[in-house]
Amino acid sequence: MSEDLLKRSKEHRYSTLENRITSLLLCLSSIPDPQLLYSSSDRKSQLAFYMRLMSRHFAKYISLIKKEFHKNEMPEDIAIHLPMMLLNLRLALIRIHGISTDFELHVFFFNLTRKIKNAEDAVRDKAMINDEIIKNIEDIYGDFNKLINMIENKKPLIILTGPTAVGKTSASIGLAKSLGCEIISADSMQVYKYMDIGSAKIMPDEMQGVPHYLVDELLPGDEFSVVRFQQMAKAAMEKIYANGHIPLVVGGTGFYIQALLYDIDFEDTCEDTAYRTQLEDKARELGNEWLLEQVRSVDPASAEAIHANNTKRLIRALEYFKLTGRPISEHNEKQRQKESPYNFCYFVLNRDRAELYRRIDLRVDQMMEQGLLKEVEALKAMGYDRSYVSMQGLGYKELLSYLDGECTLDDAVNQIKQSTRHFAKRQLTWFRRERDVTWLDIDGAKNEDVKAASIYVSDTHAINKMSDTKNYLILDVRSTESYTKGHLKGSLSLPLFDKDNNLPDDLAKAFTEYVAAHKADFEGKTIYVLCNSGARGAAKATQLLKEAGITNVFTIENGAKSEVIKKHFVTDPVVDPAVRYRFPPKLLLQEAS
Repeated sequence: MSEDLLKRSKEHRYSTLENRITSLLLCLSSIPDPQLLYSSSDRKSQLAFYMRLMSRHFAKYISLIKKEFHKNEMPEDIAIHLPMMLLNLRLALIRIHGISTDFELHVFFFNLTRKIKNAEDAVRDKAMINDEIIKNIEDIYGDFNKLINMIENKKPLIILTGPTAVGKTSASIGLAKSLGCEIISADSMQVYKYMDIGSAKIMPDEMQGVPHYLVDELLPGDEFSVVRFQQMAKAAMEKIYANGHIPLVVGGTGFYIQALLYDIDFEDTCEDTAYRTQLEDKARELGNEWLLEQVRSVDPASAEAIHANNTKRLIRALEYFKLTGRPISEHNEKQRQKESPYNFCYFVLNRDRAELYRRIDLRVDQMMEQGLLKEVEALKAMGYDRSYVSMQGLGYKELLSYLDGECTLDDAVNQIKQSTRHFAKRQLTWFRRERDVTWLDIDGAKNEDVKAASIYVSDTHAINKMSDTKNYLILDVRSTESYTKGHLKGSLSLPLFDKDNNLPDDLAKAFTEYVAAHKADFEGKTIYVLCNSGARGAAKATQLLKEAGITNVFTIENGAKSEVIKKHFVTDPVVDPAVRYRFPPKLLLQEAS
């Protein structure tokens, strides 16, 4: 194809998308007109319908311009098209924001239109590099879809996941108690009875009164697959919603979470029982590594995602390819692209890789001390051997090999550690492919359980609440020097960091004494903690506040590193730092305002 034809083809694609987007924007901007639709519910229904269509075309547009952004300079046609599309989107949103009297919805509309205006100006003025433009447009796209969820009043769902041994259990309890959640386990092993130590199962006394589902519900010989998980989890969610609470899905089995979050349809998958039996015989003869290599030859993505011990999923991948001629990973990815039926928050906990591996090794040693070997012996005595899927779990398979005389106990323990580290790596790979997730790095806290239990709010949300000093308090725990250089107006400075960015005990003591002396000024308010990065200082402040009986504590995501936060910094001192502790928070806030 000639260069001229290629150029015209590209222009045609842009033009087609622009025409569709413009038409949809016109529809959007007419929805709230009372002369067209009198019913508020009808307006919302029609609005959500057109916004969903708009979202799909918006995604195509983003994909198109990303392909063009292969040079340092912005293509001329994008420089013309993009600001106009953003302008039309902003004008449509300005028109439709009147559909609801909900204050939070109005705030969201306002922030989104402002974000669009900033991106529009930056593109027009060529004030961003291509990568920044893409990031901004993708952020707008994400917020646009959140807005749809808010309009549709989708049921809420929170997901807390991460690699094994990262600290999910302790974090989940703190989160559940703070937000009124009930927990659904997304773990392929904790669902089984009698498999407590090896699965790192949460025990009743650790639950602290928080209801848990899909824990201790099946026998080790029972069938448990992603389909059954999905069915059981949905049933649990209905109970939780009926209780007036929010489901909190906690666990490290990414495929299970994906199936639930996007309501993946497994009904259209076909079966070939004879071929399946043939593969099962081959696996017994040649081992699972042979199966894995067969999968890798036809479906590399599935081979990367499926553990070699998961015979059932490996066979299913080969069976699906034989019957359809397509990799099952393509089917799963197509299902994953569906819109989630939930208004969800998806959090992934992470740690420094070396620290994570250290925790894995330590936990395996602790499991052995707690009696993992005796647990496996008891399961074997009950008739559960390696032919059961449950007994292919990490820790169980290796110790069965030892009990069968195939290796020494030290070799088995070392293999558990190695296999678990590999598993954690695969988990992280899976979660990085997921969309709409928030990664939470929990390294650096002296008390990792406290840090893991920190609850984050967005920087934008904190800024929106900044002026409401009656109900909210922004607590700045950075050093006095950092606070003086720039801080949020009205924030209270109670430094936990010294000028060298350390967390000395004397400052922690002064912090505790101050809170105790002025506890009445903290009670009844939502506390937003601002530290350097949303990590160490926030974790320490959360710990000290909770020890003092102040529980409504949140951490501002990214802390002072956030560009949103920095834009609102002022340098006017509230009071001389040398006498800061003489003043209760309410006086400081009055002085600031």
